[in-house]
Amino acid sequence: DDESVDVALLSQALHHASDPARAITEAARIVVPGGHVLLLDLREHHETWVRERLGDRWTGFSEEKLRGLLHDAGLEQIKVTVGARRTGDPFTVLIASGLKPTTVDQASRPAARATASRTKATKATRSTKKETRNS
Repeated sequence: DDESVDVALLSQALHHASDPARAITEAARIVVPGGHVLLLDLREHHETWVRERLGDRWTGFSEEKLRGLLHDAGLEQIKVTVGARRTGDPFTVLIASGLKPTTVDQASRPAARATASRTKATKATRSTKKETRNS
């Protein structure tokens, strides 16, 4: 559901996604305002064998690419850091995060309007049921 979780975590999943931008946008959609989207994924590398042997669609991402994807999903306070790397290991992990803003003009977003309408309807139904029980 829209705006239903505090944190969305994509761990070693983005390099398997057919559309990484959509995956991050979906994660941002389900996070409440003030919530976080966290990513743990591979840094860009040149080990193309992973496509065939491991099913990777992407050979990792640059720090700039992840920053841009998080920004395009409407997230703020974006951080991208390089994780620890073992000597001789061709793979490095990036750790990224973004905050869903709380000051977004909620009324201008169709998904937010639909969520607000559902919430209003649910509260009205609960109120009516409560009044009926108290009568």
